[in-house]
Amino acid sequence: MVDQWLDSKKGTLFFFLFLFLCYVLFPTNNSSLDAFAYAGYVEYNSYLFKPHHLLSHAFVYLLSAPLKAVGITLDPLWFGKFINAVFQVLNLWVFYRILQ
Repeated sequence: MVDQWLDSKKGTLFFFLFLFLCYVLFPTNNSSLDAFAYAGYVEYNSYLFKPHHLLSHAFVYLLSAPLKAVGITLDPLWFGKFINAVFQVLNLWVFYRILQ
């Protein structure tokens, strides 16, 4: 029965929406010093291209800069977690499609 439900388009959409909401509503509260440093890099537009996070910081900066230009300020640490949640769900969707 669960397989039939997940095979339906509504069930699949609900499942991935549920995962996204879990990632967004329950982010980690145990951010490491690296996470705070990365948020500072985005905040102050420095060291955006680090070898172990090559495009992550630049992408978060590119998404947050237009918002900052119109006066919307976001916490870069929270915004980075939100972007990671979006990409995590996209990765799970790709994995799901591979398994089909």
